[in-house]
Amino acid sequence: MSRLVLGIGAFALIACTDASPPAPRPAPALPVDGTARPGASDPLAPPTAFVRDPAVSEAAALVVIDGTGRDGICAATRAQDRVALATWFTEDFRGYGPQARPEASTEPGPGLLREIYGAADTALDAAGFVAAWWPHVAGFAAVERCRFKPFHFRLEANDARSAWAEVAVEVGGRLADGQAEMRRGTWSVRLHLEGDRWRLRGARTGPLEVVRGQPAFADVGDQVGVGLYLDPATRERAAAQTDRGARTSIGGLAALDWDHDGFEDLLSWLQGTGLTLFRNDGRGGFEATPDLLPAREVGHALLVLDLDGDGVDEVVTSEVVGCEGDVARLGLYRRHGAALEALTQGLPFAYPCGRVQAADLRAGPTVTYQHLAPADVDGDGDLDLFAAGYSGAGSFSERFNYFQADDGEANLLFLNEGGLRFREVGRDRGLAEQHYSYVAAWLDLDADGDLDLFVGNDYGADDVYLNDGRGWFGRALDHPLASQGWSMGAAVADLDGDGVLDLSVSRMYSTAGNRVVPLVSDRLGAGALQGALTAAAGNALYSGAAGWRDRAVDLGLDHAGWAWGQAAADLDDDGDPDLLVVNGMTSHRTNKGADY
Repeated sequence: MSRLVLGIGAFALIACTDASPPAPRPAPALPVDGTARPGASDPLAPPTAFVRDPAVSEAAALVVIDGTGRDGICAATRAQDRVALATWFTEDFRGYGPQARPEASTEPGPGLLREIYGAADTALDAAGFVAAWWPHVAGFAAVERCRFKPFHFRLEANDARSAWAEVAVEVGGRLADGQAEMRRGTWSVRLHLEGDRWRLRGARTGPLEVVRGQPAFADVGDQVGVGLYLDPATRERAAAQTDRGARTSIGGLAALDWDHDGFEDLLSWLQGTGLTLFRNDGRGGFEATPDLLPAREVGHALLVLDLDGDGVDEVVTSEVVGCEGDVARLGLYRRHGAALEALTQGLPFAYPCGRVQAADLRAGPTVTYQHLAPADVDGDGDLDLFAAGYSGAGSFSERFNYFQADDGEANLLFLNEGGLRFREVGRDRGLAEQHYSYVAAWLDLDADGDLDLFVGNDYGADDVYLNDGRGWFGRALDHPLASQGWSMGAAVADLDGDGVLDLSVSRMYSTAGNRVVPLVSDRLGAGALQGALTAAAGNALYSGAAGWRDRAVDLGLDHAGWAWGQAAADLDDDGDPDLLVVNGMTSHRTNKGADY
């Protein structure tokens, strides 16, 4: 069964091909001590003395993002208004725009063309720079995405009207012939404050990547009957939870042949709301069967798999469906055709149910398990289950630490004892940490023939547990996979084509984090500084053939936005696995509320 956990936002589709060169990388990060790079005489080099107060610096940076970027350059781009674009450059502007012709051209996938434009070496005034840049933003029938956002920002210490920044620039949309096109790169810019506007006084475009082609996929959900419609009360509840920051991930989607008729069906679920089967009718349509489970028994994660080897799938949900005395239960169900029968024993584990009132279970979970991962961990031929413990009644306590949290919910390991009965042994077998675990993956990390466990954590470094072959685990603190964290999704596949499995981990790339952390580097210890930089660094791809070295930057996989779940599959039928990364932010109903 393929599983894909969905977040809210845009999709980043990354095709892995040997012929495709790495995506253009942003300029190297500023030294965190605030010193200038070599070539400080360059007017586009960062200042040697800059404001280190994050409140002051970020106030100016946000004006650039909202004013110069969203309401200025991007507004003019969306309107295809060249005259308006030119007003965001000073009269004494000098800069270096993109070359007129691409330096490189490749075909990364069927129907796709990828070009790289370098920066010209001739200085231009404002009119010349706009003329060089305009072919890259003109001609869109509709601009669907525009971004001008600094990921490094330095406000001059001796001149509050002058600033330097490195800016992520993206423009994408549809061309007149229906093709999709995305242009992305980075600019080094000098900014000057005139009145209430930050205008560009200088700019140098970095390598500009252009990808165009016919979209490989079209959304036909409404036509084939897989639209998910929520009643007004459910939508209002979800919006209210979002407004107060109480909702992050919301459920998932699975493709599987539910009725074994040779056609892939779909399961869609929303935590605390419902589980819906979309049965494939074999003629290009789907028939919806809602409410396969009671709403309060639908968790963040759900598995469909045969746990007792009888050829009939069972369903497991990560939701706590019962809690009596000192025993809680995750939901376990037996298939009977299209119906599901709840097994009263469920997946039992020790839990002080006195902390969980019955009313809490009716209203929503007090304890959250974010992910379920099956594997035969003890080598006895049947499937065991790992449940990633996220938060519980004692979480987010006074000792909570964003960079090294240890008050999350305990992870669970259920050993399969046959007959659909399971025994929870996580802490006894060495899985003792409580690190707000978000995702897990089983793979052989030490090449000894058994399955080891990678656990991606939300607030702090990830965990690696090495299996002794019998289902007993030792935590490997110095393993390369445990050097980073703040992880959301994981996929195991041979992603670099060397014949050895790799591990891709989706994480947050934060422009704000990259702007702010260097400003306070002199106030952070080495551990906190590294943790803060890591938290904003983006996705990782650990190469199994390279000692689990992270190759994401080399392969252009680190920047996919605020990344959540992901899945590996051959999406373009070229024989190698690609990555689908779900990324974005959770948005309030009002744009005055801060997203998260």
